[in-house]
Amino acid sequence: MSTKKGLLKEWLVNHQQYSLSFTPGNENLDQAIILKQIDQLVVKGSFKETIYILYIVSKIEGIVPVYVGRSNNPLNRWKAHLKGLVRGQGSYKEWRTLLLDDAGKFKYKVGLFIVTDSVLSQPPIPGFPCTIGSVEYQLVSLISDAYPNTLLNHEGNRR
Repeated sequence: MSTKKGLLKEWLVNHQQYSLSFTPGNENLDQAIILKQIDQLVVKGSFKETIYILYIVSKIEGIVPVYVGRSNNPLNRWKAHLKGLVRGQGSYKEWRTLLLDDAGKFKYKVGLFIVTDSVLSQPPIPGFPCTIGSVEYQLVSLISDAYPNTLLNHEGNRR
């Protein structure tokens, strides 16, 4: 039987064509460039809903997912997330602490998976449903167990 981390990594590898990298570490967060990349990755009209996974690249672990969400408009959703990250208030204070240094530069290589419902063909946990809602729940659960110290989601993870 596969480990939770193994199931997660396998699912991410199978969806790597739906990922993009933000500005490499030690560079300023450029919202316009990130939003342009998101707009190019997601073909409008080809989906009803998406699931997205924000990740950092650790020297030891490789890809470490830090946030899971879903949206029917990922471009608008990420405009809001990036604005929140820059402000660093409320729940985005944790985002800012994890992702940015005091100068507003990324601490790590950061990236994003955006998987549309139209290409979603397998759940992270074999035998579970493959709907966007179910996959989101499975991913939060797997990440919460595999990387409990870095998951930024508050809903659905262990307390």
